[in-house]
Amino acid sequence: MTVRGGHVHLRFATAALAHPTETFLRPTCGSSNPDCRQKITMSAQLISCKLIKSQLDNRRAALRPFFFWKIAVKKKPELTQERLQELLDYDPETGEFRWRENSNRRAGQIAGCRQRVDCCRIHIDGRRYQAHQLAWFYMMGEWGRPVIDHRDGNPLNNRFSNLRLSTRSENGANRRPTRSNTSGFKGVAARRRTGKWTAQITKNGRRYHLGSFATAEDAHSAYVAKARELFGEFARTK
Repeated sequence: MTVRGGHVHLRFATAALAHPTETFLRPTCGSSNPDCRQKITMSAQLISCKLIKSQLDNRRAALRPFFFWKIAVKKKPELTQERLQELLDYDPETGEFRWRENSNRRAGQIAGCRQRVDCCRIHIDGRRYQAHQLAWFYMMGEWGRPVIDHRDGNPLNNRFSNLRLSTRSENGANRRPTRSNTSGFKGVAARRRTGKWTAQITKNGRRYHLGSFATAEDAHSAYVAKARELFGEFARTK
């Protein structure tokens, strides 16, 4: 058996386990000259089989490929309409959710917290849900897909009469002008080079350029006409 730098070579250590009193030869250099060979005689009294096994185990562990095992994570239960109605009362006239007595919250307390300025969320069984989605699920027994649109444009008004199914594009058409809008009209922007006003609208990722106009009012009139053509009742013009 040959030992180099404190490591036991596998093939010699394996043989030593089977025949601990045998003599093993291993060259310490690449030459075949007998002077370059080192003779190490090992016996069962000098080498502990426990030490050899430990060295073998360490070497095998070093040669073993690494694996990233998936950690088993307990999945949180899916929310059902029955479970939702067990925990919460929903008033379709006001859009409010209130905790029931069999929940861990104070009975009658309004559920949910405001996230940012455009959404209310409610935590149930370790998961967080949008209040308007819960309202639809509470009443209809299914989630509002693709999205739920608020008719009046107020995302915090979750009265059931104010909710309707829509596509993402229709939901975007019903939004109010963004803060970055400087013209005062939805879908209208100023062209500083020409001093004119342009109108444009987008549906399902396709942008429609409606032309350039002398006044912002004329550009907005073009936007309103196209919005009603593309989105019908979802078109918000102000």
